[in-house]
Amino acid sequence: MKALPRVIVYVDGFNLYYGAVKNSSYKWLDLVKLAKNVVGAGIDLVSLRYFTAKVKPPPWDKDKGMRQRIYIDALRATGLVEVHFGQFKQREKRGLLSSGIQCVCATCGSSVLVGQGEAVSIRTPEEKGSDVNLASYLMLDAAKDRFDVAWVISNDSDLATPIRLVREEFSKKVGVVFYHKGLPAQLSNPQKMSRELFAAAGKVHLFLQLKHLEKSLFPNEFTDEHGKQHRKPKTW
Repeated sequence: MKALPRVIVYVDGFNLYYGAVKNSSYKWLDLVKLAKNVVGAGIDLVSLRYFTAKVKPPPWDKDKGMRQRIYIDALRATGLVEVHFGQFKQREKRGLLSSGIQCVCATCGSSVLVGQGEAVSIRTPEEKGSDVNLASYLMLDAAKDRFDVAWVISNDSDLATPIRLVREEFSKKVGVVFYHKGLPAQLSNPQKMSRELFAAAGKVHLFLQLKHLEKSLFPNEFTDEHGKQHRKPKTW
């Protein structure tokens, strides 16, 4: 009997979150189930690598970090998911206000109106490292012959070069799973596709669809093989 192809799935966590599940009821997503539902049967799923960063909860959502920890614990309970962390860095951006906002002066505490069109600077957290980490592990796994086929779940065109190099230098098959921003609001089309990734993967691709998300959720409560209980966060 012919051996099943060894498969490793690489998930760009924040890209998937903002591209498909934010503001939806599909955040409690079992990525192992998702990979099998999207890629299909007839594979030997060796590992699933999940790339993310530890969130820093904003003042208006202090439980955000706790929800992430609950979710990562659930992913690890599958026994197949390896989590790789990048980091958040504060980045200052400058731009023009699209509408006026009421602000509080940091010096005197008085209320100040900042009008539409005025130039302002804001500090915003920006996730760093996930794309580099994903690219590095993809190439390392290929060099060590850990898979026959790799699937990358991402729309990030920055991953085009490592995908192309793995195909050309290691003769490995690499496919990309694309998805549309706001996926839960539509069924399957139109789908968003990075042309750079499409070309880098030699046109080997699949589309993540709403039906895949619906069939790939963890139970609201479950106990893993070590007896640890996992519960879906209430706000999810």
